[in-house]
Amino acid sequence: MITTLPSKVEKRIHKTHTVEIRSTCTIYLIKNENRTCIQLHGIRKRLDDIEESLRKLEIAVNEMQDYSYAFNIKILGVPELKVNEDASETSKLCVNLFSRMGANISINDIDIAHRVSFRDSSRS
Repeated sequence: MITTLPSKVEKRIHKTHTVEIRSTCTIYLIKNENRTCIQLHGIRKRLDDIEESLRKLEIAVNEMQDYSYAFNIKILGVPELKVNEDASETSKLCVNLFSRMGANISINDIDIAHRVSFRDSSRS
């Protein structure tokens, strides 16, 4: 035998189930929102760490480029005219040497000029 519920009872049951489903969905969404916020916070922290590392790498690369040999000129066999020649005197000597070679440069074109001692080729 099949019995049907009165329509008022059906509506009440339907409302109760709807409220339960909505309540469950709301709790699920809140939990997921909290989990998502925690994950986003972790991602933001990691991104901040990566940005800081990148900033440090940029500084290091710039420093390496500033002192790289890509822009250096090594001149051999130029006798020292004075003991303990300073950088400005060495720069002036270079400008004079390059001018005699026909290059049009000024002291402002040279970042730094200095003398280095000869390497001992017998040492490894």
